[in-house]
Amino acid sequence: AGSGKSVLVKLLCNLYTPTTGNIDWICNDKNSPPLITYIPQKPTIIEGSVLDNIAFGSRSISHKACVTAARNAGLLSSYITCTGFSLNTHLPFGGASISLSTMQRIFLARAFAARSSSILILDYFYSEIETSEFVASLLNLRDLYKTVFVVTPSQEVVNISEQLIEL
Repeated sequence: AGSGKSVLVKLLCNLYTPTTGNIDWICNDKNSPPLITYIPQKPTIIEGSVLDNIAFGSRSISHKACVTAARNAGLLSSYITCTGFSLNTHLPFGGASISLSTMQRIFLARAFAARSSSILILDYFYSEIETSEFVASLLNLRDLYKTVFVVTPSQEVVNISEQLIEL
């Protein structure tokens, strides 16, 4: 903790500006940086339905794509649907009416839904999702993005990584 991992990913996403130096992306299109999907350590639930929250930040995503993303993130499991939770469930700002685990699955679904980006950055937002389940999702996400950055304390996640940057 405290080694600057979250700051580094925020710099990569251009959410912070470096005080010295530059961050340069080498891209096919020299005039614009790559599209990045970023799921921060503490993402926010917006007021609206679960579907609205999955689509948040994605341009022109279809209903079908949101449902598929929800399924891939485990939001349609029998446990969750038995509790009366559905994709049309209205959520208050901040998500006080749902568990942290369900909230984290919504953010995971956002990552599955935002397929127009070439880079995915996940900043350890998944503490309440079983590690083995997250690893399985991560393997599927790797097929959707050219590059996936994951900030993690999990050795299981590190084990499936192609490259490791240790901070």
